[in-house]
Amino acid sequence: MELIAAILFQQACALFEANYLYFILSLKHRFGDEAEQIRPGLSDVNRENVEVYLDFLKPFKLDLDDLAEDFSTLNEAEKSDSLYEFIPTILIDFDNEIFHSAHPEDVHLNFKDYLPDGWKFETSKDVRPSLPREVAYWLDW
Repeated sequence: MELIAAILFQQACALFEANYLYFILSLKHRFGDEAEQIRPGLSDVNRENVEVYLDFLKPFKLDLDDLAEDFSTLNEAEKSDSLYEFIPTILIDFDNEIFHSAHPEDVHLNFKDYLPDGWKFETSKDVRPSLPREVAYWLDW
């Protein structure tokens, strides 16, 4: 299952769309030795290797202008029906070590069970209020 994640590091935020496994920070804890097959060299992600992790995610980075253009073509009903196709459902905040999930399948994805030591887990219905305004392409300025 693919999802959109917002990643905050050094007060810069970027959006990525990839398989949910790429956003589990402690793959080794969940999959053991098989974690290396999913994310080679990054079985556990933390503040020490976040830059390598962001390089790994570069092919999955979303272009905000393209998203804004696609989103603007939808009517209000379509925007509501396809919200999770356009809006981040998780926020990984490396600056404050918080993993924030608003994904509707969070109970099954268990992100909170696979976090680095010392990280906080938060859940809500929407991560958008926690995102910097510069990535809020869905707002009608």
